[in-house]
Amino acid sequence: MTFQATTRASIYRATTETALGDEIDDNAMPVSALADLRASLIEKSRAVLDPASGERRTVRYCIGRLDYGTDVRAGDRIKDNISGQMYALDEITPTRRTITGASSLVLDLRIL
Repeated sequence: MTFQATTRASIYRATTETALGDEIDDNAMPVSALADLRASLIEKSRAVLDPASGERRTVRYCIGRLDYGTDVRAGDRIKDNISGQMYALDEITPTRRTITGASSLVLDLRIL
């Protein structure tokens, strides 16, 4: 284990269509094999300067970690099973093995 789990999480991948034929996310059922995973989800914020207006804004984002080999894909959604917060998965970066031989996946997440 290369990270301290802070919660349990579920992965959502399915989509559905509206009556007009638009594809939308289906957050009713998680992927069955990925329904209760050990995860580390840490929300952070940073101040950025908006170049168009010249104003400072605070941007919230989240960094997540899952066990290496977990079947997650860019575009998946992750739900924190404890808080109920949903995140969109933008990018996955596998980490190298540590001295203990364990690896993990680092996730760049957007708060939905």
